[in-house]
Amino acid sequence: MKNNYLLLILVLLVQPLFLSSQKISPIQKVGTSIADMNTSLVNVQVALELQGFEILGVYSPAKKEQYGVISYTRQDLKNICFSSGASGILASVLRVALINTDAGVRVLYLNPEYVFRAYLGSAFSQYQADLEVITASAKLALSSIGIEFSNANGEISVDELQNYSYKPGMPQLDDVIVLKEFGSYSEALLKIKSALSARKKGNVKVYEIENAEQEIAIFGVALLDPKGESDLITDLGDNFIVALPIELI
Repeated sequence: MKNNYLLLILVLLVQPLFLSSQKISPIQKVGTSIADMNTSLVNVQVALELQGFEILGVYSPAKKEQYGVISYTRQDLKNICFSSGASGILASVLRVALINTDAGVRVLYLNPEYVFRAYLGSAFSQYQADLEVITASAKLALSSIGIEFSNANGEISVDELQNYSYKPGMPQLDDVIVLKEFGSYSEALLKIKSALSARKKGNVKVYEIENAEQEIAIFGVALLDPKGESDLITDLGDNFIVALPIELI
């Protein structure tokens, strides 16, 4: 029987409503660096690597030099996420964003706890102690850059996060969006890699994580055509870049 392999594309739209109960912020401001953008990017990468993190990719969203996004992971995080199903793999990549302003380079990070709770679901409680260690390591690394760690774009209750939808009618995490079906995992992987290498329609690979044994791969994809990331940033604001690039499973 022919096996069908599904592709799922998701983007983390991090602009939650203010709600009651225990709250968590998706984006936190780390601080402002007085170094220039290039130096700040290097400093953040070095700080993360000193805590055992692996830098997956660095790029400028919408091809704008005032923006920089660093995607990173760690082996213990990948081990947890790859054992937690298709949605869990989305928690394996964390991000830091840098925005050049008149006051200096603003440094933001995607709150690991928010990502873990949002994507791991019930597995979060199973691995909570280990995830707290990873969160603490990320915060420790970035504390060499800044110590604010303040809410940058609102909060959402932990309870509501489990069923969060950006807007009514938009898909939730467990709503699979099928882009195309392939006869095998290897065929799908080859097609995707080929298309991204060719930069078709302005789609460019920023990073890739693959687990061949489980036949699961995740790609971070920059949308660099004129109506891609630029429009998203215009609509959602500069801080949104910390949710980029979009991800393809």
